[in-house]
Amino acid sequence: ILDVGDKVGSYGSTIYVPVTIENCHLLVSLAGSLDMEDTDVAEILGLSPGAIAPTFNSTNNTFNFYDNNGTGVTLDDGEVLFNIVVKLKGSAGEMSAIFITDDPLMVEVGSLADGQPIVKPHLTLSGTVTITENALVEGTVNNYRGLGIEDAEVRITSQAMEDMEMTDENGYFSLSELEMGEEYTITATKDDNPVNGLST
Repeated sequence: ILDVGDKVGSYGSTIYVPVTIENCHLLVSLAGSLDMEDTDVAEILGLSPGAIAPTFNSTNNTFNFYDNNGTGVTLDDGEVLFNIVVKLKGSAGEMSAIFITDDPLMVEVGSLADGQPIVKPHLTLSGTVTITENALVEGTVNNYRGLGIEDAEVRITSQAMEDMEMTDENGYFSLSELEMGEEYTITATKDDNPVNGLST
């Protein structure tokens, strides 16, 4: 199962829509096409890596991944394969479906069985992007090597509010429902291990 997630953001923001996988614990190759139902609401800009880093053709919104070692990438159910980078350009309250499709490049999920390459049957689930009246701040907390830092505390403050969230296993955080037009300060802290590169 290839599952495109649901994401929200404010007008003009760039959001990252996760694509997760289930029932495929060894991935050798992946190909397909992306489509946005309503291009007046949002446009697909590209991909950001997750467990894999597919190449992306912005001319026709196709993607392709092949494990150059030929041994495959080991995956857990629900693991984020990659993120679809989307620019929101519609009005508050609008939404659009975003999905993986066979046009123009057919979806193909490649794996190994008994050391031999196989094409796995697949099911794709569409996601949505929605434009809210509130702002959203999201990102990753990385160490100096570019690796995400898990369980870092991310705080956002303004004159009117304070909120906190912990990063996930990839260092990702998302703080939503923020008032537009406010000035915010964002800080990340984790000092239980000084070699993680984040000590302030």
